[in-house]
Amino acid sequence: ENVDMLERLAADRACEIFGADYANMLTYSGTVANFCAYEAVLEPGDSVLALSHSVGAHQSHGGKGNVSSKLYQFQYFGLDSATMDINYDEAEWKIKKYSPKLLVVGSAAYPRNIDFKRLSDIAHENGAILMVDIAHFSGLIAAGVTPNPFPHADIVTASTTKTMCGPHSGFIMCKKEYAEQIEKSVYPGHVASPHLQTIAAMAYALKRSQTEEFRELMRMVVKNAQHLCEALIERGFEVFTGGTDCHMFLLDVKPLGLDGVHFAE
Repeated sequence: ENVDMLERLAADRACEIFGADYANMLTYSGTVANFCAYEAVLEPGDSVLALSHSVGAHQSHGGKGNVSSKLYQFQYFGLDSATMDINYDEAEWKIKKYSPKLLVVGSAAYPRNIDFKRLSDIAHENGAILMVDIAHFSGLIAAGVTPNPFPHADIVTASTTKTMCGPHSGFIMCKKEYAEQIEKSVYPGHVASPHLQTIAAMAYALKRSQTEEFRELMRMVVKNAQHLCEALIERGFEVFTGGTDCHMFLLDVKPLGLDGVHFAE
């Protein structure tokens, strides 16, 4: 009964914070959550359209070396070379061309806000489901600092590990019409046992995300990232997309005669 109570508490808090109809808190990471979501609505070999990992999407969104690309037929869209914004026009013509069952968007290294409504329109007008991966942004979204994919997205995968400042775990939220499919995909599809201590920590992290202390922390994280961008640009560095709307940004270190690996060293 303690497991059930804590799981329900965490799920109810997630639904309330993000505006979801249903939440499942049993996945062990954002990546596991992604695979549970895929299996819930796809069959092996189905077509998927996703933001390319080459411009910042996560490897589990059809990365060439990732098992997702072996299970499903991924096509990709990228950025507008002039604005460095997501190329929504490319997403629209590719969804018409390939007729995917699922449209996936989310970022591990793209620092700008995403127009979830436009992607929702593109997906739904062409018979596709919209899935948004907010693993890297869940804390910022919970604090109201960056846009929430609901009510536009059908399925949202998330993590409590990163900006949520919680335990290493993931969760899935969705609209009510996908709840039963998600439930079955998580258990018995992927997850064999609940981690009680992690679910308790997730419930705590979700509650903390609604405090003014946490909201101020998230506001300052974004403000500091933007300030650092400006300072680096003033010193001659080239910042990818010209800035950031979130907690991260990317620098081009090639003019320094380095690649990312050697720069990190």
